[in-house]
Amino acid sequence: MSDILPSALPRIFKSPETEWRRGKSAVFVGIVSDVILSHASMRLHDGTVIRLGSGNDQSMFNKRQEWSIYVSSWYSQPILVTGQYVVEVRFNAVDYWRDAERARIRIDRLMTALRLIGRSSYISGGVAFQPRVQNSTRFFLASRLIDRTPQTSTGGSFVNATESRRVRRIYKNLSRLTRKTNIAVRRFNRSLSRESEEDRIIDIWIGLEAIFSPGMGENTFRIALRLSHFMTPVADRRSTYDLLMDSYDLRSDIVHGRRMRSVSTRRKLQPSEVINQTQEFLRQALCKIVELDPGFDASSLDNKVLGGDNT
Repeated sequence: MSDILPSALPRIFKSPETEWRRGKSAVFVGIVSDVILSHASMRLHDGTVIRLGSGNDQSMFNKRQEWSIYVSSWYSQPILVTGQYVVEVRFNAVDYWRDAERARIRIDRLMTALRLIGRSSYISGGVAFQPRVQNSTRFFLASRLIDRTPQTSTGGSFVNATESRRVRRIYKNLSRLTRKTNIAVRRFNRSLSRESEEDRIIDIWIGLEAIFSPGMGENTFRIALRLSHFMTPVADRRSTYDLLMDSYDLRSDIVHGRRMRSVSTRRKLQPSEVINQTQEFLRQALCKIVELDPGFDASSLDNKVLGGDNT
């Protein structure tokens, strides 16, 4: 779905004779798959909310038979079942296509926040409408994020109250990151959508280099040193460093056209294990940066490393 041309979306997702009125309230709803809250809802600072799907939501999503001739064969609008959560975005309408993109940005930001705390979530379908405006309901592409690697989720689908507070902080901070951290977040999301391990490791390393590279030339040693110091306690830093160097060897094999080695040099792990662990390091690093220090600059780690700071 990431390869669909925007020009094709009106033909695929717009129902016949729909209306969209400027200045009226607009509501965008997406089905949040694989997430369960410990509480009824989670409201974010801009009014975006995750809540249990209602009967009205079900009636909108589940009338897809009426839309079948307008929906492309590759796109199957999912059924909303009782007990599933939805994300809802509301604001005053300007123009449908600009409004839909604005809603998608918020929804993708929320999905990213959930991914960064270790939840493998995605949006399986969306509906847009304007209350009290007849014939305004339409399906829309609620998110561009795809997750083909659910095994990266470290906490299952359950989100408790403490984690909800973390999601709120991360969601808010995602709109004010440095350019380098933004690149890393985009590459992390892209790595989750990759089907091949070769593509995943390239995206992961672009993300790591964006936030931990010294900036002048390729310096794998310093990237691995910075990340191991940033992420792990003293007793585990050598192990983390070795794994990152193994991971970079796999990345080098790919970009130089060589076959990936079957076992890593230092840790003697399978490539899939190395890639999964490297992706997890990127997730944890981004979660820490976005939640606690959106203006993070990795050069500040050098003095700590040289000064023997063990914190």
